[in-house]
Amino acid sequence: MFKYMVLFLVSALLLSCNSTRVVKTLDKGEQVITGSIGGPAIVFAGVPMPMPLSSVGYAVGIDTGLTFAGGLHTTSLLFGNAQVDLSLGINAFSTENDKFGITVSPGVQLFYGFYGGEFSVYPQLEAIAWKEYGKRNNLFFGGLGTWIELDREKAFGEVQTHELMPYITLGHQFTGEKWNFQLEARYIGFTYPNDNIVVDYLGPFSTGTSGIYLGVTRKFGKK
Repeated sequence: MFKYMVLFLVSALLLSCNSTRVVKTLDKGEQVITGSIGGPAIVFAGVPMPMPLSSVGYAVGIDTGLTFAGGLHTTSLLFGNAQVDLSLGINAFSTENDKFGITVSPGVQLFYGFYGGEFSVYPQLEAIAWKEYGKRNNLFFGGLGTWIELDREKAFGEVQTHELMPYITLGHQFTGEKWNFQLEARYIGFTYPNDNIVVDYLGPFSTGTSGIYLGVTRKFGKK
């Protein structure tokens, strides 16, 4: 039974499993600690629900328009898989009043299975357009990203045909003096059919899966 639970979880982890780390780049020296919960929508025991995948993270503004972010996926650890994500948030464009911009985030997802000793690397690229509004500088944001599969074979020697795992994201960030709260929806793997696979994903048009994520951020200001 545990073996099937692990297979079920790992299959879900291979679809984007944390909220967006960097929506708008931080000021130089600004630091934040983040927490995220949510995941791909599945049908479990006949009930549609988002998977409650959790992670914690840290981000710091290392220069103007350049932010480093990293995260540890805590749910994955419970099932014997270490998963770490590392990325750079780059301010690719912003208006003079800093109310609209585009953040590009190249990164990598690292997996290590404690039981099988297997190590996997998934490059990731994400582009997010954001719009700041209101007295509190809340943010609407949306964008496109993808994971990149480097392994040319699937399990059991099958040829790898899914080199990319693209996703569309749309969200809102509620901004406070010290705390931010983030609500995000995704359409993940929309180029692939979602039938005849291990996990019963819940996606529109019989492709991919939808996903819901909640994030919270604690800001610590500049060094």
